[in-house]
Amino acid sequence: MPLLAPLVRKQKGILVASVFQIVIGSAAVALGSLSLTRGCELSWIAQGIWVGSVIILTGIFGTIAYSKETNGWTDTYLWTSAISVLLSAALVTLETVAYTFTYLDCMVPTRPCDDTCLSYHQYLMASGEFLQAVSIGAVVLAAKTLRKPSDSVGVPYKKLITDV
Repeated sequence: MPLLAPLVRKQKGILVASVFQIVIGSAAVALGSLSLTRGCELSWIAQGIWVGSVIILTGIFGTIAYSKETNGWTDTYLWTSAISVLLSAALVTLETVAYTFTYLDCMVPTRPCDDTCLSYHQYLMASGEFLQAVSIGAVVLAAKTLRKPSDSVGVPYKKLITDV
């Protein structure tokens, strides 16, 4: 019997989403630490580091859910992905504010302009958007995996009619 035979197609989507979360979360941690060492606007919050770390942890939960195929790990992955959606939105919001402050500093001729910080903020905003999209997809995939085949979707009264 092949190793991948009992896996459902939806489970493979969980693995792909988990790998994306680990890779993009690692990029967010790297960009956040570069922004912190550079001293960019709002870098003292270290939003790239803590959001990226939680996203990496979520991706690790997803790979465990893929390998174990139990509802407990898939449920954990579902909820950590839901939290990751909110954290990614916070990352995008904080980086947008930081980018705006840095950009406004560049508009004043007497203040020094740091183009590197502008790039860091842009990349962290983009990684936050990607993380948000991947996390939303992960929530959908995990919810589909947890759904029982006997669940009636869209017709809540169907069970009442058939029980009579």
